[in-house]
Amino acid sequence: MLGGALLAGTFFAGCSTYDELDEPMSEQNATVEAAPLYVQAHTPDGDAMMVLGNAMPIPYSVQNMAAAYQNLRLSGAPLPPMNIRTTHRYVKFTPNAQQYETLMNNTQIEFYNYPLDREVLSEGIYYDPATPGGIPALYAVVNATWTMPNVPYVVLESLYHPQIEDPAGLVSAEGTPAFWEAFRSVEMRSFELTGHHEKIGALLGWNPSGTVNAWEDMAHRQIPLEGVKVRIGKWWGSKSTVVTTNASGVFWRPELIGPARYTILWENEYSSIREGDLLRPAYHNFEPVGVSWDVLIDGGKTLRYAHVHRGLHRYRHTNFPGAGATGMKYTVRYRHSTNPRGIDGTLCMAQRLSPMDFPGPLFDIYKTNSSGDLSTIGIYGATVHQLAHLSHLYQFMFQPGVPLGNPNNHILEGWACFAEKMLITEAYVPLLGQNAFMALIRYYDPALMDYRLFEMPNTYNKQDWTPWVAHNEYCPLFIDLYDDSNQRMGGRYLGISNYMGYVNDAIHIEDLDMMWHIVQNSKTMNDIMVFVYFMSTRFGFQLQDVDNFFSSYPQY
Repeated sequence: MLGGALLAGTFFAGCSTYDELDEPMSEQNATVEAAPLYVQAHTPDGDAMMVLGNAMPIPYSVQNMAAAYQNLRLSGAPLPPMNIRTTHRYVKFTPNAQQYETLMNNTQIEFYNYPLDREVLSEGIYYDPATPGGIPALYAVVNATWTMPNVPYVVLESLYHPQIEDPAGLVSAEGTPAFWEAFRSVEMRSFELTGHHEKIGALLGWNPSGTVNAWEDMAHRQIPLEGVKVRIGKWWGSKSTVVTTNASGVFWRPELIGPARYTILWENEYSSIREGDLLRPAYHNFEPVGVSWDVLIDGGKTLRYAHVHRGLHRYRHTNFPGAGATGMKYTVRYRHSTNPRGIDGTLCMAQRLSPMDFPGPLFDIYKTNSSGDLSTIGIYGATVHQLAHLSHLYQFMFQPGVPLGNPNNHILEGWACFAEKMLITEAYVPLLGQNAFMALIRYYDPALMDYRLFEMPNTYNKQDWTPWVAHNEYCPLFIDLYDDSNQRMGGRYLGISNYMGYVNDAIHIEDLDMMWHIVQNSKTMNDIMVFVYFMSTRFGFQLQDVDNFFSSYPQY
């Protein structure tokens, strides 16, 4: 382990009082190169790529803060003695897979996967072509009193940045108004001497803000992302605040904190999106002051994370039954590849395919299925589908009073298809407008095109389903129980009225709570039939309608 080894040039570790008057450091002595023009780069997968420039002098290094103090004293500033010492350390960690997970689960330290002492020339994900898909190094500013974990690390710089919230080891004068006035003077002089002129205004305070949007294929435009976590941290501080975007995709931090680092986090209290088995993706930017960060996510893996997030957020924050019913945090692994079975996603309730032991259930979402790359609506729908499986099966695995064992495949997939159809409708009708949405619908009889009866293409509404189609478990069981249309009578797709291959669906139970009651208490098709029989009088259909309906489904 590399522990505590400082780079050459870090001369002021430990505790010393800087009251001696030496020759002041002049601004002309600082080496600062002009930043290249902003040019957005992209990774081979199409993600906006964070491009780093030259190494920057760190204004909070013990050496530079001491030089700034001495410079002010020589210029005649009436500064009191200041105990400039190591209060924090800038550290690079090089973890293995298990250590990476342990560090990222630490709630006391803010870790970044890019070096903090480099210019940020363009925003995006940090991509290291030397280790594509490998375990990244992690960088952090840690309190000097923090006990280093058992992970290989190297201390890159010793920093002086006293903070009221970090009282350990601070002398009594620190925290008083007089001290902070003197500290701010030293801080601003250090920024001047190290060439960070454009950031000085931020030291006086401002409100970081911005918007987060993503491209949506079906809408052919960018849309706001609601519920995204944005970490706003001090440029060289060990503390940060996480804010959440509103329905318009806007985030704002009211505190006045100075220059800030922004990171979009694809993680919250109930879910975590991963890149493959392990990595926690993030999207970064650095804005010194005065400009809001308005980001558009328009390609690559990051666009997929955005629409996975949309599905997770919509399912969690909706009136759809079962939302939030998992009872534990879950992990979504995005795989930038094709599912071997040609499907969109896979639920892993009991198995652990990753080298890490995730604390809760997990499921996979894939880039490509048997038909090609998933569109943004495909990613959104696949996420809802798998989350519906998760909340459904949770009832049978963990809830008291619910019959043990798994439901049959038609019930499992029928419920997930119903959730997918309902939450796509809920999201995309307001997004596109009813007329634009209807233009995408395949209908035989235009007379059926009213708002309550409209259906999506068969991918989502399953109205072209027959018992002998391949993978017939992906069925409209709950869609048909809920809606008030009968595809057998409508001849909707083949143009044949009374086509015997379609379900004879004369049942209409337009009650979401009742649907959830049925699904969480049914393991077999016979269980569902019994529930529906008892509902015939209440919802106005005949017992023969129930028999006709279930004749299309296997009785097990």
